[in-house]
Amino acid sequence: MTCFFLYAIFILLICGLIFESLFIYYDYKRRLIHAGWFKSLAAFCFVLIGVSLISDNLLCDYFYFWKLLICLGLFFGMLGDIFRAVCKVSTGTKSKLFNLAGTVAFITGHLLYITTWLTIENHILLPYLIFLPVLYIPTILFVLKKGKRTSKGEKVLGTIYLLIVISMFSVSLSEMLVTRSYIARQFTLGAFFFMTSDIITIGNSIAHRPHKRLRALNLLNYYAGQMIIAFCLLFDKIL
Repeated sequence: MTCFFLYAIFILLICGLIFESLFIYYDYKRRLIHAGWFKSLAAFCFVLIGVSLISDNLLCDYFYFWKLLICLGLFFGMLGDIFRAVCKVSTGTKSKLFNLAGTVAFITGHLLYITTWLTIENHILLPYLIFLPVLYIPTILFVLKKGKRTSKGEKVLGTIYLLIVISMFSVSLSEMLVTRSYIARQFTLGAFFFMTSDIITIGNSIAHRPHKRLRALNLLNYYAGQMIIAFCLLFDKIL
């Protein structure tokens, strides 16, 4: 990896953090069009980081397939960000459709992350099946208890989404405990930030008095997770 390549990655990282900060600022000020642009640009920077990292030494990388899955997960996360940004500035049926498209894109990205770890190590299945209900059941009971004012469709979608995002954290946690690899530890940290962000998002959206500061905390968690997962691709070996 050349110095020029490292400088390019560093510049993309700085740009992503600047765009993310501007997005959080404009989102807090409720200037949604500006916020949407910067949200999309920040996500695009992290996708570029992922693409740059998997393109280095492409032909001799044995773990290219698994790195590609992680990179595709970042790409679908970017699509989710774009669809959700458009949803915020749309109304009526358009808003609902873009919201649904964003949710589907996020779910697809998380499923790609889950597939990455399940296809690498078979021995993680048992701890994964233990961690998942232990984390998921109390979380979903809390959300359903607080979500009395939400519609049945929103509850079903939120339940499915939380199942997948908690599943993503559970499978990477299982990988980390079984293999004790550095990249699994890093991915688990990123997955934890993702999971925390989504739980805050859903909990704040169903609250009677949503807090703006919680929204900012949610966004910081989300982009921390996205950045950490993108830099998992920096390593030459998955395990």
